[in-house]
Amino acid sequence: ISVGGERANLKPGDYKGTIKVSSNAGPIASIQVIMTVRPLPPNAGAVLQVTPAVLAFVATDGVANPASQGLVVSNPGSKPMHWSLANNAPPAQSQGAFLSSLGMIVNWLSTDQTSGTLAPGASTTVKVNIQSKSLLPGAYINTLVFSADQGTINTPQNVNISLTIQPQCSLQLSSNILSFTTVQGQSS
Repeated sequence: ISVGGERANLKPGDYKGTIKVSSNAGPIASIQVIMTVRPLPPNAGAVLQVTPAVLAFVATDGVANPASQGLVVSNPGSKPMHWSLANNAPPAQSQGAFLSSLGMIVNWLSTDQTSGTLAPGASTTVKVNIQSKSLLPGAYINTLVFSADQGTINTPQNVNISLTIQPQCSLQLSSNILSFTTVQGQSS
């Protein structure tokens, strides 16, 4: 489970919340969350802001890839900012470990941009694409790491990406023909 706090467009102050996790195996677990938003200092220079902090994709085994989702990279600061991103995936996870053991490399996550320069007050959208067709059912996790020039406020920032591939569910019949024979006047 990935939890991310999104501070963009919030007023300075303290924010509190509760995450409740329940299951059929025990009592509900409560997790208190506290987040503080501080005001930007005057003449803050460049500021890296990436929203949202978490993306989740769901696909069905053997079916089309899920729709792309966007991440917004912004610079609410007062100086231009050069940013870049790296894919911080561990070499193998979940079903990916099995595929890696077979010598198969599965690159299931890609983006349409990996770097850029933003003027003060500007933003851009980075499209995140998933290639799920060569993956087995299961859960896959990755982290995109956004970095900016030295001296930039809020750098680096991580965005957790999750992909759940569900097995196909379909109706299967053991026979597609039923045949009955009877003699007239006899019981069924």
